Amino acid sequence: MTMVAEKIRCRCGTLMDTIEKDVSWIGSDGSRYVIRKVPMYSCSNHGCSEEYTSSNVQINVSILADEMRNGNLSKSTDYEERF
Repeated sequence: MTMVAEKIRCRCGTLMDTIEKDVSWIGSDGSRYVIRKVPMYSCSNHGCSEEYTSSNVQINVSILADEMRNGNLSKSTDYEERF
C-alpha cells in the first residue's frame, strides 16, 4: 500500500475508500463486545477485497477494548480517539 496526500492505494493500484465497520468479539467470560463505526479503508475495485486499518485506529481500538473489559465503558460503544 502507498499513502500519498492522505490517499491510500491498494496493492492493485486503486484508491481505497474510507468506510466504517463494527468490530465485535466474545470475551473469555462469554460477554459480547462491540465497537461501532471504526474507521477503515476498503479497496474500491470490485474485484479486490483488501482492507486497511491505520495503526492509530488499531491502538485506539485496543484502548477502548481494555476499558470495556475493565467495566469503564459499556460492552457496546462507538469508536472514539483516545490516543
